[in-house]
Amino acid sequence: ALQTPGGMPRTPPFPRGSGGCVLYPGTRVLLHSLKDGNELNGQEATCEHWDKTAGRMHVKLDDGQVKSLKPINLRKVIEKDEEVEEDPKFKKVVEIFQNFDTNGDGILDLAEFTVCLKSLGLSEQCL
Repeated sequence: ALQTPGGMPRTPPFPRGSGGCVLYPGTRVLLHSLKDGNELNGQEATCEHWDKTAGRMHVKLDDGQVKSLKPINLRKVIEKDEEVEEDPKFKKVVEIFQNFDTNGDGILDLAEFTVCLKSLGLSEQCL
């Protein structure tokens, strides 16, 4: 946890989205897993303002609407690097990690990562 010079815990200035990336103003995000407003799932938006008190990020949709959403429903959109994606080694690494992503969310959780480590002959102790 972050700490102040006096050793007190400090809250980061911006939240982390569902993929673990920090959501700064200007970050492009994908909306997902919304129960109310599920018609917005799959749309992209831009982070505008973090309301720390409400625990919500104000995001602007491409059509101009502004919504106030929980960070858990926002995943940072990573721009693709075409040159890297054409690299055969990169493709192989992605393929391997996708094989261990059993729930298909694009993120290796601890259980999935542990299985990956064991397949490489490593244990959780290397973490």
